[in-house]
Amino acid sequence: MLERIPEDAEIFFLPDEDPELSQENLRMAEQRKAEGGKVVFVRIGKLSPPRSRLQDVSLESAVL
Repeated sequence: MLERIPEDAEIFFLPDEDPELSQENLRMAEQRKAEGGKVVFVRIGKLSPPRSRLQDVSLESAVL
């Protein structure tokens, strides 16, 4: 995928689950294009839930 992105292009993310952020990123991208810049859009359909960073976790009885 990296080969398809021009080296001097700016990347704008368009998350489907956040329409306000998508609209703002589109606005900024249009401004860059009007200034002669190259832009690349990355449409994001869904995000995975955040993963825990916990390691070596065990469940112990809380009943005393």
